[in-house]
Amino acid sequence: MSEGEPESALTLRLSEAIARLRAAGVGEVDVLRLIANAGLARQLIATGYPATCNGGRHIAGIDRLRVDRLMWRVLSSTKPAAAAYQRWAYGDELGWTLGDGDKYQHRIFDGVTVDLTLFQLWLRDVVDHYRPGKVPREEIDKWIRAYPGSNSKSAWADFQRHFGPGACKRDVDFRPVWLDVHGNPQRGQPRKKSPALSPP
Repeated sequence: MSEGEPESALTLRLSEAIARLRAAGVGEVDVLRLIANAGLARQLIATGYPATCNGGRHIAGIDRLRVDRLMWRVLSSTKPAAAAYQRWAYGDELGWTLGDGDKYQHRIFDGVTVDLTLFQLWLRDVVDHYRPGKVPREEIDKWIRAYPGSNSKSAWADFQRHFGPGACKRDVDFRPVWLDVHGNPQRGQPRKKSPALSPP
């Protein structure tokens, strides 16, 4: 498939590809990293409609193009400088932004689809080899403090969805931090029994 070539019938929308990754147990925190690394390694081929902005100049493409190596490099980079970027794979969009005001830049591919055959082969490899990284205590603490709810069971389920099953152990890693942040649950006093009524 070359740049500008019409998409094949055997494609999958990015949002559907992400859903399949999540269904395979990949934590949402790892979705962008895995997709970007696969794109950089040419394990995935993706196309979309590009749009760029540099300062006040905005350019939107009307032709579907292949997501290029420069885009994959920015999305997959782990260098310290990459922390300045806001990067995402959300819905059917891949993108990044950098800076603000006159220095604002962004690059986006919208309506992204991936080659279905390559995706299926890659997904099998992901299922066989994906292991979520162990989440350090500081990151668990940060996540719990930002979590809007106060139900530990719901929080644990959401934590696993975000970081992936196996990112930490509930009773060893998660629950102690939860108790540090929220304290022990307040248990109500046992209800007093009503006194038995004497027969008249």
